Amino acid sequence: MKKTISSLSVLAVAIGIAVTQPIHAGEIQYVEGLKTSGYGRAAFGATSDRLVSREAEKADNGMNIIATAGNPYKPTGNLGNRGSQLELHVDYGITNNDMNWVTHINLFTGASDFKSGSTESDYFYLDEWWVSGTGIFPSNPEAGIWMGKRYYGRYENSLNGYQHVNADGIGVGVDNLNLGFGKLNVAVVKDGWGKNSHKYCTAWDADWNCTSENGWGGSYYSLVSKLHGVNLANDINGDLFATYRTYIGSDGDMEPNPEQPGYMTAKDNHPDGFQVGFAIKQGDWGEFNRLVARYGYKAPSSITQSWLPIPSYQYGGFFDGMQEFGEHYRVQYALSHETAVYNENVADLSKSAEQPYDKSVWNQAVVRGTYIWNQRFSTNLELAYDMMDFDVKSSVRSQNPDFKSGTNSSYKITLAQDFHIGGGFWDRPVIRFFVTYGKLDTETTAYTKTPTWSLENVSNLISEPGKRDATTVGVMFETWW
Repeated sequence: MKKTISSLSVLAVAIGIAVTQPIHAGEIQYVEGLKTSGYGRAAFGATSDRLVSREAEKADNGMNIIATAGNPYKPTGNLGNRGSQLELHVDYGITNNDMNWVTHINLFTGASDFKSGSTESDYFYLDEWWVSGTGIFPSNPEAGIWMGKRYYGRYENSLNGYQHVNADGIGVGVDNLNLGFGKLNVAVVKDGWGKNSHKYCTAWDADWNCTSENGWGGSYYSLVSKLHGVNLANDINGDLFATYRTYIGSDGDMEPNPEQPGYMTAKDNHPDGFQVGFAIKQGDWGEFNRLVARYGYKAPSSITQSWLPIPSYQYGGFFDGMQEFGEHYRVQYALSHETAVYNENVADLSKSAEQPYDKSVWNQAVVRGTYIWNQRFSTNLELAYDMMDFDVKSSVRSQNPDFKSGTNSSYKITLAQDFHIGGGFWDRPVIRFFVTYGKLDTETTAYTKTPTWSLENVSNLISEPGKRDATTVGVMFETWW
């Protein structure tokens, strides 16, 4: 099952040519000839404590990754608390007739995304494959038309890797239409990375393979728009984004079991939804502050990830930033919040009916301080606190006293010594030696009633209430180019 992928900002470099400025993953670029760029990290560690999270099990590298029990979003901070990953981007650009056309591919591998039923991560996904052209509209030369499978519409926090907004998928669109006061992106994106996200079926065998007549199916299609780069004040820019999705397919009006009236059609089981939000950013790559807010109606945090439960509504607020004080001190900080509510209007949907709670609230705070000794060495101290508050359905609470409503939490402290090519925040490669200590406090295990198709998104290694701690000593490298 394809999940959203953690991706830091990439430093692109043409082969044999000077390094360019940092770009956001998935942006349309001007490329001449062949260019490669990428991001990678590898880590291993040692712990004498039992694994406390699904993320640690997926990483399978000796580390104990701290994550709050039942948290479907992200572990408790990144530093010394994540698995290995690689993105390899390759672009080939041609300029002709005052246009620049680029073919882009991205190969991805990592312990953060492994095949169901396996802990191996020695394989690659073709995560992106798309073509773009700029200079097509003489009156708007910066605008680019694109088509293919790509990362799209992302906002991401580097301290926990969480994507506040994500519209990845296969689609077609136009980016960077210059309106004078800002630039406009508009696209149609199909979820499921190009495959149908739903297949019509009326009978299954013991392994849940469809045994009925097939050939019908469908998917969500999303109209994605973003107005970005609007100057609000000196050194402050704003974005507005809005997405609407609807289900289209050959099975839209078909009932799963016509002989038993009352079953919803595929269209009814996949209701229309929308998502709106804004982002405000002060500063740029060096020192910045950013606020992102998002509201969705019958739409999860990522509107194109069809495997996520469908809430009645979900909203999130996120703040992050970085400040440097002189030549030796740097502070990074991030606050994350998500509230998801499952009311009666989604109680019968297959993606929501089996959720064990009526409401979940996520809050996380991360602060990382860095002392830069010189261009070769720096020391980091990261503190992170995470909590999930669950309002459990009464039907679930009655099954087990441990399935009560409650708050699960965790905290993590990491001390790391870096050896790097430069003292700046964006300077890579870096080799990092670290020690991480974390503690989980679990009040409710109702999340273990999460449907098996989505259980891998939450920590299923804490089976009873109580407190657990873990320590990891490890080493990792991180690089981009």
